[in-house]
Amino acid sequence: MIMIGVAMATVVGSLSIAGVGGPVRAAAAASQPEYQLSLGDSLAVGWGASDPADGYPNLIRAQETTTFPALTVENLSCPAETTTTLLRGGGWCQYPEGSQLGAAVAFLASHPGQVPYITIDIGLNNVDGCPVGSTIDETCVAQGVAAAQSDLPWIIAGLRSAAPGVPIFGSNSYDPFLMGDDSPVTPEAVDSSQGSSFSAQASAMMGSLNNVIDQAYTAGGATLVDVAAVFATTDTAMSGSYDGNSAPQNLSDVCAWTHMCDSTGWGLHLDDPGEAQMADAFGGAIDQSVDARGRGTWLADASGGVHTFGDAPFLGDLTGHPLNRPIVSMATTADYRGYWLVASDGGIFSFGDAQFYGSTGNLELNRPVVGMAATPDGHGYWLVASDGGIFAFGDAQFYGSTGNIHLNRPVVGMAATPDGHGYWLVASDGGVFTFGDAQFYGSTGHENLNRPIIGISPAPYGTGYTLAASDGGVFTFGGADFNGSTGSSPPPTPVVAVGTE
Repeated sequence: MIMIGVAMATVVGSLSIAGVGGPVRAAAAASQPEYQLSLGDSLAVGWGASDPADGYPNLIRAQETTTFPALTVENLSCPAETTTTLLRGGGWCQYPEGSQLGAAVAFLASHPGQVPYITIDIGLNNVDGCPVGSTIDETCVAQGVAAAQSDLPWIIAGLRSAAPGVPIFGSNSYDPFLMGDDSPVTPEAVDSSQGSSFSAQASAMMGSLNNVIDQAYTAGGATLVDVAAVFATTDTAMSGSYDGNSAPQNLSDVCAWTHMCDSTGWGLHLDDPGEAQMADAFGGAIDQSVDARGRGTWLADASGGVHTFGDAPFLGDLTGHPLNRPIVSMATTADYRGYWLVASDGGIFSFGDAQFYGSTGNLELNRPVVGMAATPDGHGYWLVASDGGIFAFGDAQFYGSTGNIHLNRPVVGMAATPDGHGYWLVASDGGVFTFGDAQFYGSTGHENLNRPIIGISPAPYGTGYTLAASDGGVFTFGGADFNGSTGSSPPPTPVVAVGTE
């Protein structure tokens, strides 16, 4: 499909930068802290930890400071929170915005590009009151599970809308009710609970809740943190131990990692070893996501040569191949195992796992193609001409253009937002135009540059972007990382495109 359209653009201003062609993060952006936004209930508050610093959100932050050195925790969680009170308010905590979700949305809106990820645990309190002594109120369970099924998609959607592309890591729950309600139990109760019908009922209750949680996070594009698996919630094999005796593994883990089997009064809450288990589960998921994204940069030159920095892989180029028109841009696939190069006539060249979805190579264009961006799933891409006219192929959608706007400088490149519901255009002076859900993080529009800007590439998760100049000088804004440049030693032919992973 080809789609060309015209719409008004939002023209945005500039931000002072640290230099041209050298270390490239914008000076103001470089000094901004990064925030781990943590949401949830009393577990996220740290109830049960011997010290608030040992609560799992703070332990996650400590694990992630190697990747995010300026990271601090913004913890908005509230004790006794359910999915309904998190979404709509009315719980123990009072938020000026009316609810925990409202406070999170407001924080994300006021800190664009400063939140690399969000953590959330919620849902256990939906069924906390259903076990009463040695019985389970099935009506209570049905209501609690139904509320989670209704509320969680709205919670995830609210966070997604406030911060498109920022990864969300949400946990399911361990089962603290294997021996009855959340009152602390005695060793004798633990011993007598093995194989009890109540344990089976509790497992069924938590299984229903976790199924809803798992489905909601997966459907909403969040990463599921499988705490239930960490706590061996469904493992009844006699491979654990308690008080010197054999015990089912799930019971053994609950006794070891919560206060259910001690006399502290903290009941279902995590003890210090449990906080560490929870932090490790979240941290592993976060690290896997960061590793999958990688940290590297590609630059392409006019003859089709590809230059790699950081851990960006080389997947082939057009060096030595005659071209009808020079290469003007590139785009990467969703898994960073492929990329496209595009020539000024809109001819497309694919490498790695990049697929061909069409081109403007056989069309008569009003202005030459200057930029390219791929959709999040890699099943389509946009081309942009120097007047800002947009061509969409595959599953790419049209969100506007600068085709009917008088520009101070021609458009030279574009980049798509992580959800594919918007894109940025950049002009040769580094002025940035936003469409759809693209947000502004800065520009070089009012700076004196040694060489013109030639392209733009989004930061992982859409929390910023990188601009590159024709000498390979690189400028980063928001959450974009600097991985290197050729600003001090330009390649033989001008740099014409930039890609980041």
